[in-house]
Formats: sequence, structure tokens, C-alpha cells
Amino acid sequence: MMEQMRNKAAKVVVWILSVFLIASFALWGIGDMFQGRSTATAVAEVGDTEVSPTEVQEQFRRVVDNMRARLGNTFDSQQAVQFGLLDEVLDRIVNGRLVSLEAQRLGLGAGEAQIAATIRNAPQFRGPGNGFDANRYHAFLRQERMGEDTYVGIVRDEILRSQLTGAVVGGAAVPKSLVALLYRYRNEQRVADVVTVPLGDVSSIPDPDPATLAAFHKENAGLFTAPEYRKAVVLYLDPAERAKEIKPPEERIREEYEHRLPQISVLERRKLSQILLQDEEKAKQAAEALKQGKDLDTVAKEFGGGGPVDLGDLRQQDLPKDIAEAAFKAEEGSIAGPVKSPLGWHLIRVGKITPGTTPSYDEVRGRISDDLARELAVDALIKLTADVDDSLAGGTTLEATAEKVNARLLRIAAIDSNGRDRNGSPVPGIPSDPKFMQQLFSSPVGQLGILEETAQGGFFLIRVEESEPPTLRPLDEVRKEAIEAWKRTQLSDAAKKKAETVAAAARQAGGLAPAARTAELEARTSKPFTRFIRDPSSPVPDALAAALFKAKPGEIVVAPAENGTAIGELKQIVSADPASNEDERKQLQSQLESAIADDILGQYLVALRKHHPVTVNRQALDSVVSGGNL
Repeated sequence: MMEQMRNKAAKVVVWILSVFLIASFALWGIGDMFQGRSTATAVAEVGDTEVSPTEVQEQFRRVVDNMRARLGNTFDSQQAVQFGLLDEVLDRIVNGRLVSLEAQRLGLGAGEAQIAATIRNAPQFRGPGNGFDANRYHAFLRQERMGEDTYVGIVRDEILRSQLTGAVVGGAAVPKSLVALLYRYRNEQRVADVVTVPLGDVSSIPDPDPATLAAFHKENAGLFTAPEYRKAVVLYLDPAERAKEIKPPEERIREEYEHRLPQISVLERRKLSQILLQDEEKAKQAAEALKQGKDLDTVAKEFGGGGPVDLGDLRQQDLPKDIAEAAFKAEEGSIAGPVKSPLGWHLIRVGKITPGTTPSYDEVRGRISDDLARELAVDALIKLTADVDDSLAGGTTLEATAEKVNARLLRIAAIDSNGRDRNGSPVPGIPSDPKFMQQLFSSPVGQLGILEETAQGGFFLIRVEESEPPTLRPLDEVRKEAIEAWKRTQLSDAAKKKAETVAAAARQAGGLAPAARTAELEARTSKPFTRFIRDPSSPVPDALAAALFKAKPGEIVVAPAENGTAIGELKQIVSADPASNEDERKQLQSQLESAIADDILGQYLVALRKHHPVTVNRQALDSVVSGGNL
């Protein structure tokens, strides 16, 4: 059993490295597992380590860049936050840190040779001769805006993580019988004759008489019922409003400016290219040839078998420490090295140097002041909640308490569960946090709710004055809508009645096609279709397809269609044979194994949080977007 788990774990290692690591870093993020306490305000604490704002910011920037490439340059960081991508980035980092800490606790390790072999054997970096292609490797680094030092660290962490997670999910096997059963279910096809009885023209239907319309209005009350409305009084402590009243001290703004310099400064960049050699002696000979005046291209071909590799326009922190020190000490146009790394010996040519820039205090003072004002406002509101509690505990009304603490008092005449008034317009000024609507519609009438904090750092307190239950709107108010709905119902009922008549005739005649001709309708034979995938031009609507997959050959069924009623006769069942498409069967098996592995891994991560507690600083996380130069 243990041997099977080891073998399975080895496969999982390859899978994790090739899919999670190279393709998307989707589960773990790319944080350094050995990062300990930092001096900056931590976004999260995982065990005895911290997740820094810079780490989250770098990964979030990568996500935003990838989304811009797909959706266009108008996509910005604020939209990414609204889509939940900032929280996803933090989750990835936290998950990676949890597994890394556990791997560290268990004493797992990865040597330089193992790291280098993992990179060299990655399929993404193989060239035409199936060997390691340095050009592809560095193109990947440029695309991901990642330094080699960072990537080597990622590989090291992933090896450690995969050693641990491989053992955890190593038993996620799927029985062949289950794969075959699901394959047959998903790929079974059916062929049917289909007839559609279309809806008629609404204008051909006369208006109903008053009694008929009144009865229709009553029988279909759900179509004409107004939602529940609530009347409420709300005390709202809004940090955005309070921030407008706060002017942070100048010395505090300057202190924050100094603190943010590493994040808002643009570091020096250098255009670098290199020769990567595996033999130290060859590297020394190449360096000597360069000193004697030969150019890098010539030396690269002579000693490396190809041209120099373009590393791109890099910052010092993008490179391994030793390479970075050599490359950033050298002058523009000169050669640095040879320098050793886990991948071999590097000779680096320094091209154009772009000096770093630091925004002046005056350039960013306004933004920093606004951020600090908001932080101070949140802090002030937290302290103010004690005054609110004391005031209410002393018998002061909600209205008087709001005036006492200078809070906004909202008087909502009528609001539904979607935050709209009787006219269907959004009610202005209410908190955007979903918890507000949840509490508003769950609180008993006449009772004061609890003081609730919003995700933005504000607070609200609700007293529901009245609850107006869902009410049938008077016929005079909805007469036009009721007449149109009645006419549509008449047309639908007529189409359904005709379809049932044709279906009955088809059963008597022994087939749908002759009955359709008699009714002056067209019968079409469908192409083979599955339960889940159909040709957009197929005459088989979803409801009819579902009915046909429950039918026996020759059976005739009726189902609603988008613009009428459909009739279908099942002509043929085409069974699916897993042996006919081995690639798809293997893909399905892989999907099932991945799903089971993900479920096991998810449970494992939950368990790890008990051993390595996780706390998140929401304010610091939000400042990743507002405080950096994304």
C-alpha cells in the first residue's frame, strides 16, 4: 500500500510542478516559504510567518496583467477587486504558506541539483531537440514578469509542497468501472424526429372580457405580486464620510511616505543578455575570450553552441543574489561573470541602464493623506462604537444616539430585498455590504438589531419600523401587463393543445412524420445529440432533449419550446463505448482523480489551519490596491 502511495505521489509531484507551478500558480501563489516576520504591516499571519503587502501586490499585479491581456487595457485593479481576485490571490499565498510550513516542520528538503533537474526537465522549456531551451525558459520569466531568483525559490517550495501533498492525495484513485459508467452517460447519443408547433400572433387574440381578466389576475397572483417592503431607521457610521473630516498630521504623512518608498519607487532596470555554460573551465575560457575583445555573440556560438539569451529589462531583485550583484556593479556595455547558479555558469552582458526613480513627497502626498484619513476614520469609528453601545444601553433612542455621535441617520420609507424602492430605483446611501440587506430582512419588527461592521470598516445599526408582506397589486394598476400575459397564455395553451393532438395522432399512425404532414407541420430529423452538448442549429430544445433521454425508441414526447411547443419521436439510441476513444476516457479519469484529489487537499488545508493559525488584516489587504502603484 505504501509503495502504491509513493508511486502515485511521484505522479502528483510531476502534475503539481507542470500544472500549478509552470502554468498558473493557481493554488499556492509564489510566496517564499521561509519568509518570517517583516517590518511592514502584514496582510496576513500564517503560523509564525507574515504575508507582506509587497508579496500580495506583486502577485495581484500579475493577475491584473493577465486579465488585461484577455479583456483589454480598460480592465483595472479596482475591477479585479470587485471580481474577488485580490482575495483569491491571498488565499493562494496562504494555502502555499500552510503547506510550506508543514513541510518545514516535517524536515522535508530540496537540494540545488534537484531544483536544477526539475527546471531542466520541465516540458515547457524543452527545445526542438527535446533538451532544455534557455530561450524558452527566459521567455517564460519575462512573460510572468519574474526574476530567476524568484522562480528558483518557487521551484524549491513546490518540490517541498509536492512531497507533502503527494502523500496526502496519493490514494485518489478512481475505479475503472466508475470511469466507464460516467463515460457512457456523458457520451450516449440520441436521434429524434422533431416537430415544433409555433406560437401564433398576439394581435390575433382579442382582449379578454373583464370577468375573464379578473379571474386570470387572481389565479396568477404570483405574476402580479409586489415584493415584501420594509420601513426602517438606520444609524450608519460611514468611514468615507468621516475621512472627509480628518486631516492627518504632516509628520504622520511623511512617516508613511518613507514607509511606502519601497513600494512606490521605480527601481533601476538593466537590459541584460547572457551565455549559460555548464562547464566551469569553459566559462573561464569564454570570459578570457571576452576580455581579449571578442564580442558576446561570437563567444556564445564558440562555447555555447548558440546565440546569447536575452534576459529582458530586469531589476536587481529579479535575479539571484550573486548574479544580481555582478550584473548591477558592471558598467553599461560591459561583461559580468562568470557567476555560478544552480543552472550553471553565467556570463552577462549589460545593455541599456534605466535609472530608478522615486516620486517626490509632494507628488504622492495627497494620495497618502487620503489613505491615512480613511485609516484614522476606521480607527475612530471603532472607538465610537463603544459610545453608541453606552448611549443605547442608557436608554437613549437610536435617533438621539445618531445625533450624539454625529452618525448619519437613514430613514428608509420602503425597500425590497434587492435594495430598491417602490419605483424600482436603488435606495441611495445604504451600506453596500451584503450583510446590511441580510440583517434588514431578518430583524424582527420594532426591535433594535446588533451593531454590525461592514467590509469597508463602517458600522450600521437597524431598527425595522414596518414590514409590508408581499401583496397582490390591484388589477387596475397592472391591467396592461395582465392583458399581455393572458394573451401569451392563450397562445401557449393553443400550441400545447395542438401539439398534444398531433402527438396522439402520431401514436395512432405509428410515427411522427406522417402525423406532422397531416397537420401541415414539418418534421426534422436531428443530428445525434448528447445530454449536455448539442449543435446550436439543432431543432431539439433543452426540455425536449431531457424528455427524449427518458424515452424508449419509438416513444413520442411533448415538451415546451422557446416559441411554442415541441414534439419528439425517439428514433435511435447510440451507445458510447469507452474503448472507442481512449484519449477522452483517460481525460475523464484524470478529471475525476483531480476532483477527488482537490477535495482531499481542501480538507487537508482546513486541518492545517488548526496547526498553523491564519489571521487576515483586511485593512492592510485593501491598502494593497490603494497604497501601491498598480
